[in-house]
Amino acid sequence: MEQQSILSQIDNRLTLAVFLTPFMHFYLPLVGEFIVLFFQLSIIWLVNNLKNNDTYLSLKPIHIVIYLYITSITISSLLMIHRLGWSAETVVSIFRYLVMVTHVVFIMSLAKYFSLSDKLPFDFLPHSILIASSLLFIDINFNLTNIDYNEGLRIITSSNIRHLGHIVIISTLYLSIKILMGERINNILFTLSTITSISLIIWLGGRGAILSYLIGISLVIIFIYKHNELKIKNSVTLICLIITSLILSLPFNVYSWNGLNRLLDAKEYYVKDLNALSTNRIELWETSWNFIKEKPFFGYGAESFILNSDTVYRHPHNFIVQWLFDYGIIGLILFLSFIIYINKTSYVNIKNELSTNNLFSIAILVSIISNAFISGTLYYSPPFFIICVVASYSYSKYSSHKIINHT
Repeated sequence: MEQQSILSQIDNRLTLAVFLTPFMHFYLPLVGEFIVLFFQLSIIWLVNNLKNNDTYLSLKPIHIVIYLYITSITISSLLMIHRLGWSAETVVSIFRYLVMVTHVVFIMSLAKYFSLSDKLPFDFLPHSILIASSLLFIDINFNLTNIDYNEGLRIITSSNIRHLGHIVIISTLYLSIKILMGERINNILFTLSTITSISLIIWLGGRGAILSYLIGISLVIIFIYKHNELKIKNSVTLICLIITSLILSLPFNVYSWNGLNRLLDAKEYYVKDLNALSTNRIELWETSWNFIKEKPFFGYGAESFILNSDTVYRHPHNFIVQWLFDYGIIGLILFLSFIIYINKTSYVNIKNELSTNNLFSIAILVSIISNAFISGTLYYSPPFFIICVVASYSYSKYSSHKIINHT
C-alpha cells in the first residue's frame, strides 16, 4: 500500500509539473528553473523511497557515459572557479551546473518509477495550453497587464513568446499522435484542445516550432505506416483539424510578428541577408566560436555564454554551440552520446511495440532536439524537464524489454 501511495504521489507531481510548464516563465526564466528544480528534487526523493529494484540498480554501459559526463562538466566548473575565483558570476554558473546535474540524476531516478508504471503525465498539458490561449485572448483584447503585444516578445504567460512555443510543440504532437492512433477523436474537449494547440503554434509565428512539429509528426506517420496501422480516417481527421486551425487563426494574426503575417511575408526571406533571416543567429555562432577556440576541451563552465559574450541573449540559440561554449568538446561528445543512446532506445521500443507512449517519446525527443539547433530549447528548464521525462520513460522501457528477453 505504501508503494502504491508513493507511485501515486510521483504521478501527481509529474502531472502538475507538466501542466505548469506553459506558465513557468511568467516572470523570468530563472523562476522556471527554480520551479523545475523543486519538482525534480521532490520526485527524486520520492523515487528513493520506493523499494529497491536490483535490476534498476545494476551498472550498465550508459551509466559509465553518464558518470563521465557529470565528471566532465564538474571539471569545467572547477576550472571556471580556479580562473575567476568566487564572485557573483561564479555563483550563477555553479547554480546552472547544479541544475544540469539534477537533470541527469532525475532521468536515472525516474527510470525506476517507469519500471513500475506505464503512465506518461501529459494528459492535462493540452488543457493547460487551452488556459494559456484563453488568457492571451483576454489580455490582448482587454489589456489587463499593459503588455505591448506589438513589440512581440513578452506575453501574459511568459517572458518570451518562444518559451510558450517550445511547450506548444509538445502539446500539439501529443494530440496529433492520439488522433493518428484513433484515440478520443469524438471527444469535444479533445477536439477543442487540438484546434487550440495547432492554432496557437501557428499564431505564435515561430518557424522553428512549426518545422519541429512537422518533423516529429512526419516521423510518427512513417512509423505507423511501417507497422501497417495508418488509417485513412485518422489521417483525414488530423488534416481537417490542421486546416480548421489554420483558418481559425487567421482573424487573430494582427501583429507583424505572428501567424501567417510572418510566415508568408516575402520580405522575411528575400530582402534580408542570412544573418538577419536567422534573427542574428549566425552572428551569435561566430561570436561563440571565437570563444570556443580559446578553451576547446572543457569550455568556460555553465552559463558562460551570457557571462562572457557581449550580447543581450542568454544563449547562442544552438545547443551544440552552447555545450561547446560551456563544457567543451569533451562535454559535448558525452552529452551527444547519451542523446543518441536515448533516441536508439526510443526506436527499439517502437519496433517492439507501436504504442502512443512510444511514438510520443521519440517524436518529442526528435522535435525538441531539432528545435534546439536554432533555439534555446535545451537551455530552458521547462522543455528540458519534459525531455527528461520522455528520455527516462524510453530508457526504462528499453531496459525492461531487454530483461524480459534475457530471462
